[in-house]
Amino acid sequence: MLMTESSPNHRHDVRLRLARSDDAGRLLDWRNDPGTRAMYGDTAPVDFASHTAWLENKLEDVNSRLFIAEAGDEAVGYIRFDSRGFTECEISISTAPSHRGRGLALPILREGCVTARRLWPTRAISARVKTANEGSHRLFRAGGFKETARDAGMIYYSLPST
Repeated sequence: MLMTESSPNHRHDVRLRLARSDDAGRLLDWRNDPGTRAMYGDTAPVDFASHTAWLENKLEDVNSRLFIAEAGDEAVGYIRFDSRGFTECEISISTAPSHRGRGLALPILREGCVTARRLWPTRAISARVKTANEGSHRLFRAGGFKETARDAGMIYYSLPST
């Protein structure tokens, strides 16, 4: 059974809830933040119509789960998992630009991985990170992920299934 809200992280009281259509504007603002865009594969800004169509597809996709991270009553980031077959799900994570540097990324990652394990217990969780994205490298290593490969400006990480 899919839980729509995770248990609180006591250090930061971070909770996850399933994203909704009305999160489109917030997610687009976070996506189009210049610091965020610089770390994406596609660094161009996204328009509202394209983003809304993408979001609706993600919300309907049974192989994808997109969560909004909240601390108190404030949205502070997102984490998404895309199932890749029967052995892996790929993670995407970002802290809201206004909440960076506050120690929220690791609690979001940990809550997300607990939730992903409930959904897909036998799948490894993988991540692709631009070589220049030092913050994400520190985050995934702190979260127990191991580097598995490197190529063309990307470093790959995996958290094996339990």
